[in-house]
Amino acid sequence: MRVIIIEDELLIARATKMQLESNGFEILGMGRNEESFWELIEFNPDAILMDISLKDGENGVGIIKKYRARGYQTSVIFTTGNSRELTRKEIANLEHACFLSKPVVYDELFQRIRDCCTR
Repeated sequence: MRVIIIEDELLIARATKMQLESNGFEILGMGRNEESFWELIEFNPDAILMDISLKDGENGVGIIKKYRARGYQTSVIFTTGNSRELTRKEIANLEHACFLSKPVVYDELFQRIRDCCTR
């Protein structure tokens, strides 16, 4: 399964990349903001691992809403340390989207990626 990672914390992104690769996932690239998202999405991933709260006030949910508005339905696994109810409701209204609270349990992440990509 081909995955891109959008995460503004470099240590978290690198650790996640290593864990995913060691469990058979292909990482197409990592980015830290909306600009890098649009560059990486060109690689046509099977799944997007998207942090919700990015630096400079960027919001992963907002980025994916723009992406969906263009007609794309790639599966998204949102991660965040902020589990506000409003955020969960926004994600629940998006098709092909899952949610994981940080710190991420990697076995759960692997399963969520597989589950989201087979819906």
